[in-house]
Amino acid sequence: MTEKKCRVVLLIGNKIWNWNTIAIFKRSSLNIVGVCVYDNSFMGFPIKYIFKNIIKKGIFTTIDQILGRLLYKIINLKSDKKRLSEIFDVKECKNIKKSMDVSVHFTNSYNNKKTLDWISKLDPDIIVVHSNGWVGKSIRNIPKVRLIIGGHPGLTQFYRGAHSAFWAIYNREQEKIGYSIFHIDSGVDTGDLIFQKKINISENDSYMSIDWKGMKEIAKKQVEIIEEYEETEKIVRTKHSEISDKNEYPIPGMSHYIRYLYLQNNVK
Repeated sequence: MTEKKCRVVLLIGNKIWNWNTIAIFKRSSLNIVGVCVYDNSFMGFPIKYIFKNIIKKGIFTTIDQILGRLLYKIINLKSDKKRLSEIFDVKECKNIKKSMDVSVHFTNSYNNKKTLDWISKLDPDIIVVHSNGWVGKSIRNIPKVRLIIGGHPGLTQFYRGAHSAFWAIYNREQEKIGYSIFHIDSGVDTGDLIFQKKINISENDSYMSIDWKGMKEIAKKQVEIIEEYEETEKIVRTKHSEISDKNEYPIPGMSHYIRYLYLQNNVK
């Protein structure tokens, strides 16, 4: 490949773990030309998501999920704050958020015209996704883009969707806790694999901290993958032998979380 560096655009969310991805990429040799930050919440609450979920899943399932999240927060608020600071350099992440030195665009949808135009004008060669925002066909079809790479804190042939570590523990399959890096396609975490690895967990982990560990490792490995691609013009693309709809999991509800707590306390 020529000496000219690939132009890399990052599509991220607006949480500490997303900004940690920026910190990791900024410390690399990669040519980061823009960061698009997705946040569809209102005053910190995902109102639009809740309404969509009510339409799709029903009000009782949605209420169960909200109660499950509240119960988790009540139990883990203090301990998760400590876990977060142990996994991430929170101060660094907050400082990067306040003082970006590349083009930054905030959006509530990656797929609206304004955001699509912003991404296209940056003329990216590579797009890296670390966000729960949907990356639609219009972005995937930007002409010059060679690669669109995503990551998921789960082994995607077994666990896709929300909180894969939770569901692996819930299903008594701790050996299937890990992370995946893949080519973005039209499905939920269904793209051809680039890299996978299991995550080491401790008895002090919450299911969220396991996810955080995975997301940190994903960002580090994504940098390595892109740096190698710049040198060799080659990248792994391993197709799944099968992707089942049953492997896409939802946000856990309170009923699920109560059983999860029982398993944590009684299953070794």
